[in-house]
Amino acid sequence: MCKHWLVLIVISAPGADNIGKRHSARSSEQVLNSKRPANLLNEKIMSWPIALPALALALFVAAAALSTGGCSSDKGGTGQKIVVQGSDTMAQMVRAWSAAFGAAHPGCLVEMQTADTGAGIAQLIDGKINIAAASRDLTETELALAHEKRVHLSRNMVAKDAVAIVVSANNPIIDLTMDELKGIFSGGVNRWSQIKSLPAAGQDKPIVVIGREANSGTGEYLREHVLDNKPFGPHIKVLPSSEAVIAAVEKQKEAIGFVGMSQAEQAGDKVKVVTVRLNDSSPAAEKVTGGATGGVGNDYPLTRPLYLYYDPAQDTNHFGNGAKSFVDFCKSDAGQKIARGIGFMVIR
Repeated sequence: MCKHWLVLIVISAPGADNIGKRHSARSSEQVLNSKRPANLLNEKIMSWPIALPALALALFVAAAALSTGGCSSDKGGTGQKIVVQGSDTMAQMVRAWSAAFGAAHPGCLVEMQTADTGAGIAQLIDGKINIAAASRDLTETELALAHEKRVHLSRNMVAKDAVAIVVSANNPIIDLTMDELKGIFSGGVNRWSQIKSLPAAGQDKPIVVIGREANSGTGEYLREHVLDNKPFGPHIKVLPSSEAVIAAVEKQKEAIGFVGMSQAEQAGDKVKVVTVRLNDSSPAAEKVTGGATGGVGNDYPLTRPLYLYYDPAQDTNHFGNGAKSFVDFCKSDAGQKIARGIGFMVIR
């Protein structure tokens, strides 16, 4: 018998959790263990359009694809509640998926609240939510806690994103190397005059570094892949959301920060995305740009997977496989068209 599902989407706000090493599984869906994955940078990265007409078409196709299965479309029923909590990087994408999923099934109420990656994972392990949206892998601490509670989570890659380095639109900086990024975010480089690609005249000013709280998946990714698992410098100004980072960078010519590339593109002219080079001798890696020809090159050094986690045992025993059905939709052709239309890299 088909059941009604209430899909409650909880997206990105400050939370508290311990951060450790990241772990990854070898496929887009599997029960987690402690094995490390292959390097994501070897995977093919797809370009995408960022256009409202494309997104509207994707939502229409998604609704049609969903019309024959999943939650009952009968009116007046009492639905089950499926709670999704997670990364603000994934917020718009999860909202769009939820809208398409709910539009195909009038009996399903889609509602959104706020949280963050770390809090979402903690809540999922505690059995308080159904799905965690995460812009990173589980840490050693989270894996140990799940093992202690005998929780076996299914990890599902649903999209990919690049991390954007953003500065004020009035900042003349052109590009940065990975070593320069490491220096800036660790505190070793603290004045703009130390950046080689920046004209020296009039640029001997302190760098204002904007970052995210420790529980942020984006911040954890940058700490691991740019800072070699070392802490951010003590001078960094920590903000609770990507939106706050963009607003702060926009207002300060000397500021630099990091957000998901899709969020940077959505910010438009408010900030400038700096291209990134592996070293002084390498060409500038492609960055994401809007339009049908936009994309990120395979050499872009700051790309990452985005995940939806759920507990199969909890889902089967108490929720009629509702979480799995929603996750399967997100990974489907219809779900991937939505992700691509918003500005994420797709997995199929």
